[in-house]
Amino acid sequence: PFGRFIKEEDHFILVGWSSPLLFPYTNFTLGGWFTGSSFITSWYTYALASSIWKAEIS
Repeated sequence: PFGRFIKEEDHFILVGWSSPLLFPYTNFTLGGWFTGSSFITSWYTYALASSIWKAEIS
């Protein structure tokens, strides 16, 4: 939608400004994804292990 409003020099400025803004956002998204997936994995492993442990006791 923004392509027809952007001239060549404006496009260069847009790319120059968006790169430093996008890199921390990408790192934050990847970090949040890794944290969330590892948390879900550990929680699932804990639930599975505790259910097996309860089944072994009873």
